[in-house]
Amino acid sequence: MTPILKLALIGHVFAGLVALIFYYAMIPNLIGKNPQLNFLKRLSLFGLVSLLVSWILAGYYYVTYYGQNVKPLIKSGQLPWAHSILMETKEHIFLFLPFLGLVLLASLLSIKSDITRDDNLRKALASLAFLIVALGTAVTIFGVVISGAAK
Repeated sequence: MTPILKLALIGHVFAGLVALIFYYAMIPNLIGKNPQLNFLKRLSLFGLVSLLVSWILAGYYYVTYYGQNVKPLIKSGQLPWAHSILMETKEHIFLFLPFLGLVLLASLLSIKSDITRDDNLRKALASLAFLIVALGTAVTIFGVVISGAAK
């Protein structure tokens, strides 16, 4: 693996984890008594950018290296189901995550009123942030299992 590919893989993982941190930080702020709308908008924007960076780096790694070098190792190894089930699931969830992030950011940007007065809105936004964190965590765990299957 070339240094560029290593950086792409490391960057993909790092950017994804940073995105999860941003979205996780939104949850207590949304369910707290005094949510800060500008802070939430920034977290959501940084989370979306991090997801997109992870997306781009993963795509580069997958197209230039994974499909030709890693996938055959997994499919011929002791855990072929790691690719057949986990990788396929991971790919579909991973492709969907930035769109969830975009919905969350667009929702926050469209709020014109005082967010502290609308409990239902805050709960819905917190639920969406939690969904992003939960799905991102599942994708991360799947990636760990898939990486272990390549050895």
